[in-house]
Amino acid sequence: MFLNYKFISKNIALFHSLLSFYITFGFLLSEGHKKLLIGLIPSMYGNWLMDDNKCIFTRLEDYFSRSHDKKDDDNPKIEELGFITRKINSLGIPISNETGHKITVLVGAHTFIHCYLDVIVSTL
Repeated sequence: MFLNYKFISKNIALFHSLLSFYITFGFLLSEGHKKLLIGLIPSMYGNWLMDDNKCIFTRLEDYFSRSHDKKDDDNPKIEELGFITRKINSLGIPISNETGHKITVLVGAHTFIHCYLDVIVSTL
């Protein structure tokens, strides 16, 4: 069976981009989305911390984007960068991986706090 690894990698990257957009702006949607984000963000962040600051989707994208024909011409430096860092660097804004991690935590925390205040605190 032939698998097109680049196609799979691009689809994972697309899903990852959509998920990042949802986490960034999901608090603007209905209360049901806010409730989902209250559970999604801590579980995503927990996975991210336990997996050496790498999202599972970043790992999958890196795995499928690598050549699978045993060539040693892979660029490991690119794979060390996080998803958000790669996206921001592709826009011509050079940031370090650590700055990308800080941006990820800040955006996720903002969305979580906003959703928590709207859903949980407003019902008290």
